Amino acid sequence: ADAGAEVVVGDDGSAYAERAVAEAFEAASAGGGPLRVVRVRESALPFLPPVAASSPRARESGPGGESALERAVEPLRARYPGVEVHTEVVDGRPVAALTDAARAARLLVVGAGGEYGMARLALGSAAHGVLHRAPCPVMVVHTG
Repeated sequence: ADAGAEVVVGDDGSAYAERAVAEAFEAASAGGGPLRVVRVRESALPFLPPVAASSPRARESGPGGESALERAVEPLRARYPGVEVHTEVVDGRPVAALTDAARAARLLVVGAGGEYGMARLALGSAAHGVLHRAPCPVMVVHTG
């Protein structure tokens, strides 16, 4: 992907995701391309297809909904007014949804918690899975 291509970041509403989103804004600002913030809500039933952000189910205002995601990125939108930002909420599995979202991206940013002593556990299963399947470079933002 070229330098002006999109940066994609996963946001699950956690504290470590906040830092990943901040780093993604910085990367998008530096590269001059747009930023897509993707919140994945894991489907209760794995055989359900992902739900597009435009559907009523994805637009709910609960903790995993689109309006909550918009509120979460608002302070960073103000800090980086030159970054074109798109938010998307999908139902599915995090690794599959993020790698799919990053098909044409120049960078995929994911957060990783630091609660555990073992490196793989501290990385988190989603970050670990993304590193093995991403179609573009991955930035892992670690807090801890």
